[in-house]
Amino acid sequence: MNVTILSSKRQPSNLLRYIVVAIPILFLIPHFEAAFALIIGIIVGNIPSLKQHVPNVVSASNLLKYSVVMMGFGMHLAPMIQVSKEGFIFTAITITIALTLGKVIGKLLGVDNQLGFLISCGTSICGGSAIAAAASATNAKTQNISIALGVIFLLNSIALLIFPYIGHQLGLTQHQFGYFSALAIHDTTSVVGACSSYGDQALQFGTMLKCARALWIVPLTIGIVFMQRDKNTEDSIEGKKKKAWPVFILFFIAAILLVELFPQWQTTFDHLYWGGKKMMLYAIFLTGLGINKGLIQKQGTKPLWMGIILWIILISVSLYIVLNHVH
Repeated sequence: MNVTILSSKRQPSNLLRYIVVAIPILFLIPHFEAAFALIIGIIVGNIPSLKQHVPNVVSASNLLKYSVVMMGFGMHLAPMIQVSKEGFIFTAITITIALTLGKVIGKLLGVDNQLGFLISCGTSICGGSAIAAAASATNAKTQNISIALGVIFLLNSIALLIFPYIGHQLGLTQHQFGYFSALAIHDTTSVVGACSSYGDQALQFGTMLKCARALWIVPLTIGIVFMQRDKNTEDSIEGKKKKAWPVFILFFIAAILLVELFPQWQTTFDHLYWGGKKMMLYAIFLTGLGINKGLIQKQGTKPLWMGIILWIILISVSLYIVLNHVH
């Protein structure tokens, strides 16, 4: 009888495991939406009996970075240079607005100065990578880093769902949507997710512009280090400053260079690009696993409201730029 009881318990567990393991097969379906991958992740993440069967092999953030690198094999150097030149002024404007207004909004809401600065950096440049770089330069408190990352993480998840809808409602072209996403979505990988739902042209342009925008981390970090060189903050990350520049961007650029240097391998590059897009869907699924009530409650209301208000302003400015200056 004991054997029978154990067997009956094991069968439902095995069934749930098979269901979770089979989820990646869905992502192989042509034109599978990134938003659906996120929703499936949220559902699985909030059902403990399902979540326990998700393989814990690689983190969502690392997998997203790998997918961006692989998608570099679908890019070409000349268009990326043109995109960087085209978006330079507007990128500078939106970054300046976000950093300046972030400081004002943070003070009005009573958000800790350091925490407010981290949220502003994450909003203005490229999400988690910018927060990590700014945290290294300022020797930020661990608590402030986790809260800032949580706020940006939540808004990034929302962006995957609402940006394609906004784009379709406003009738944005592929070029305009890629521009809009690169300017207004925090994280590079979330830009990839939103643009992949809109179309291949939006995906290529948005990814190139966002990666070019992420390069602004370099002058930002240097500036922070210069301003903070005589300041010390307690409760630092393991007591020392770490290098947090997003290295995956360098590999992304390297992939683009390989495409230019070895055109005879174009078929292989096309396969890698396809694989990168499918890998990105699974990474977004993993991202959804972490979205739950406890995470939302942990952030507190003031930092979250700061992030929302600042993001709405950035979205509005970005839409104005796109609708009036991008065709």
